Amino acid sequence: MSKKTTTANDQKNSLRTFGFIMAGMILLIFGLLFPWLFGDGATSFTNLPKWPFIVAILFVLPAVFYPQLLAPVNRIWLKVGHILGWINSRIILGIMFFLILLPIGLLLKLFGKDSMDRKLNKHLASYRKLSKYRDKQHLERPF
Repeated sequence: MSKKTTTANDQKNSLRTFGFIMAGMILLIFGLLFPWLFGDGATSFTNLPKWPFIVAILFVLPAVFYPQLLAPVNRIWLKVGHILGWINSRIILGIMFFLILLPIGLLLKLFGKDSMDRKLNKHLASYRKLSKYRDKQHLERPF
């Protein structure tokens, strides 16, 4: 098996795509969406802020002519994305734990349900549970 190596052309295409996507998102979010949401309501093209268009041009020009100029910005963007992903996963998992798993656990404890059957019994020789014997036909159509 051969390892896939990234060539200079692949990196150039990736950086070009990064430049176009960043320019488009900056225009869409800061040039159109935010002025429309937080503007005076009568937003026209003359009232739009100019800086998102300037920043978008600063992304598009290198993307078209010399994509390697975007490499440091891309590296920083990926690091920021990695950090935000780490933070978001902890927030989402914490919310899921406190809103789903903790209430289920408290309800099971309230009703005395022990789904893992962890109660100690001094009269048992072993806690081993024998599995059910299944014939070979069971694996042919498991569902």
